[in-house]
Amino acid sequence: MGGSTAGGGMLVVGDAMLDVVAVPDGPVPFEPAELDYVEADIELRAGGTGVNLALAAVARGYAPVHLLCSLGAGTGPGGVDPAGAFLLDALAPSGVHPLVNAASGPGTGTVSVGYVGDGERVMFGSPGANRAPLCERAVAAALSALDSCGVLVVSGWMLFRPSTRGAVGLIMSEAAGRGIPVVLDVVPHRLHRTIRATEFHEATGGAVDYVAGNALTFARLFAVDAAGAAPEPMAGRLLGFFTGALVHGDGRYAVAHRTRGARGGPFPRPADRGGLRGASDRLLVSVVGDHFLDGPPDPG
Repeated sequence: MGGSTAGGGMLVVGDAMLDVVAVPDGPVPFEPAELDYVEADIELRAGGTGVNLALAAVARGYAPVHLLCSLGAGTGPGGVDPAGAFLLDALAPSGVHPLVNAASGPGTGTVSVGYVGDGERVMFGSPGANRAPLCERAVAAALSALDSCGVLVVSGWMLFRPSTRGAVGLIMSEAAGRGIPVVLDVVPHRLHRTIRATEFHEATGGAVDYVAGNALTFARLFAVDAAGAAPEPMAGRLLGFFTGALVHGDGRYAVAHRTRGARGGPFPRPADRGGLRGASDRLLVSVVGDHFLDGPPDPG
């Protein structure tokens, strides 16, 4: 497994989505009758786990930051559809370098996110182009990007989706062979509905050094009882398979590492509910630098 941090950059392999985010003025009861119509501030954002991780990496000080993602093909700038062009425009000033897999057929993925309570949300998503296989050109670009990167971060959306698993596994194996640490963000949260624990280990064994995810996600996947599903015991359990683990849930997070010990505390929640989108991704990138690896210092 990886152990090198020679490069100062990060390669992220993940999904890219056009986020339509709705944030009401105040909490809304999570009841159908109350959700019939709600006044809210609505904003279009570049989102998806891959985008969130890449933006967090730039803010953390990684350079360069490459993002391998799929967008819907089109006739607009960059050869993508209007939603994809919006994402590229949004990322242009950020410092993220998109490695685009332009997928014909399905359009760029879109998700509608409505925050209805204190952190509670309702999401409706269409993965769109994220489901498309990664073409040889896009994979080759990602492998080339590894030359300048000291860490690879992979979204589980891309690893566990059958259409992209093979190509993503190839990139992970190449990174591991070069001694580049591989970090896996274990999503979707209901992963247990699509794969079994044995499949999880087959997909991650030998290539993944560090994992991060929700405590309930791991508990469902490994059939762990409630006592062992809290972040602290779950992070410790995962050390049986990985060098380090970040687990969050119930307002807390826990980090465990085989040689660097453990730490944890309250989950860092932004004051603005709109900032909750991508909060766990920002925590992951922070932990990669602070606890898993000797990453770039926090510029803030």
